[in-house]
Amino acid sequence: MKVALDVGSDKGLFTFRESGIKLSGLDLKIDGTIQNSEKDVDLDLKITSPGQFYGIAS
Repeated sequence: MKVALDVGSDKGLFTFRESGIKLSGLDLKIDGTIQNSEKDVDLDLKITSPGQFYGIAS
């Protein structure tokens, strides 16, 4: 797991830049923000995979 995270604690804002995880052999890249407010949590995330993957059933 590679995570680059900027934290604006006074605003409850977490920003992911060029972060990534490996899940069941699948490399995923994550960019975006998580904003925590008094009532809600707003997610604005882009999750991508650099290649094709097979065998995922819904």
